[in-house]
Amino acid sequence: MAGRNDTVEPAFTIILPTHARSDVIGCAIRSVLDQQERSFELIVVGDGAEPGTAEAVLSCDDPRIHWMDLPKAQGFGYANRNLALRRARGQYIAFMADDDLLFPDHLTLLKSRLDGGAVLACTRAAWVSSDGIAAPFPNNLSLQDELTSFTTIANTLPASCFAYRRDTFDDADHWPEDSESAGDWRLWHRILSARPDIPLAVEPSYSVLHFTARRRGFRVSGMPELNVLLCIADHARWWPAVLRPDINAGRSEQAAYLAALQNDGHDLLRQALQLVTDRIAWEAIQSNLVRPGPLIDPTPFSRPAATKLPADFDSALYLELHPDVKKVGMKAANHWLKHGQFEGRQYRR
Repeated sequence: MAGRNDTVEPAFTIILPTHARSDVIGCAIRSVLDQQERSFELIVVGDGAEPGTAEAVLSCDDPRIHWMDLPKAQGFGYANRNLALRRARGQYIAFMADDDLLFPDHLTLLKSRLDGGAVLACTRAAWVSSDGIAAPFPNNLSLQDELTSFTTIANTLPASCFAYRRDTFDDADHWPEDSESAGDWRLWHRILSARPDIPLAVEPSYSVLHFTARRRGFRVSGMPELNVLLCIADHARWWPAVLRPDINAGRSEQAAYLAALQNDGHDLLRQALQLVTDRIAWEAIQSNLVRPGPLIDPTPFSRPAATKLPADFDSALYLELHPDVKKVGMKAANHWLKHGQFEGRQYRR
């Protein structure tokens, strides 16, 4: 494993798996290297990584970076993540996506929660659309109903938001290698089940920028909640400019936001995300008052969600029309109910 230094045990081991993002992985790594918490090792796990990835990783010359160049593992490469965990030395384990960015105080915020006795801790994320609009995802897992929804229905936080104690388990194979998808969600379940006496520690600060996965090929990452937020951003004149940077041709969204994070720019981003959260709450109140003049048009996101499939829904055709759904192994009916109806996906000829 290239670049390893075993002389000092770090506070954090950060696992960063990568397969096909050689174009932006350098931005992800730079946001890790910019952390205020300096005691960490970063294990970049090449899961059958595309050409150019090794060069992008090793060009970030830092002894805390360790590169594992592995053949492609099944599915999302959970087996390779477990190989990295067997080499982890940090007291705490954190995760990073190869196309995400961290605010500089991300590890510091998580460490304060874990040092306080938590087994599993999380922050909050802003989601960034494929056209560069950042929107706060204002879920709060310290609220019991939201935590219940998170643990029983669906994952609503990217893995980059989480960290946990490495000594939670006796074994090193933390990732469920038999899962086709949502391995991180199942891992959080396992941790919470292992220590039911210690609740999830929620840090309410936004500290992660989570970008629409290129492989999905659409604007909203398959998240209906993000679709609602983007409808607001498209219609609201007050949406902060810092959350709508100019994405020039040849410049990735990650590069634009990495530049915005420099020189304490994360404070401005966090303030803007909080402003949007507060403004949406205010507009929700205003739209329910008996008086004219709401500042946003609620029409694009006021349609109630369907709870049953249309009578003419064709599952086979849906998967044929939307190969990205088939690729991730999700059932057509489940995808349409959770995501497709909000994205306007076709299900019949």
